[in-house]
Amino acid sequence: MDTYEEVRSIGLGNFGVTRLMRNRDTGELVAVKTIPRGNHRINKSAYREIINQRSSTTAILTHTHLAIVIEYASGGELFDRIVDLERFSEDEARYFFQQLTWGVSYCHHMSSMLHSRPKSAVGTPAYIAPEILNLQEYDGKVS
Repeated sequence: MDTYEEVRSIGLGNFGVTRLMRNRDTGELVAVKTIPRGNHRINKSAYREIINQRSSTTAILTHTHLAIVIEYASGGELFDRIVDLERFSEDEARYFFQQLTWGVSYCHHMSSMLHSRPKSAVGTPAYIAPEILNLQEYDGKVS
């Protein structure tokens, strides 16, 4: 990890911390996810994370952590932008919706969202629909 210097912490997930780091040699900004090594559950999650980060440039294994170096996306979270603006114009909403649908389409095309067991719920808890967390079927009438 001597190649990188920490700029700031940019996120905290279920299994580790993500930090904005600068490559000391090139000045390039990258995101580095660090996952503590140890129990079997975390190791399985770390393995899945590496598989999901196909654009990962480097995986660094230390005695205590696995560090995954990935591209830094500087735009921040869409959720934060929605909260800050409170309202989008039609053009802004169209732009973000188009970006989201292209992203989902790309993931499907690359088979990175393929699940062999549909009963498995996958996602970030803050963004998962309540009926998914409660293992209930979606009922459009309720909405």
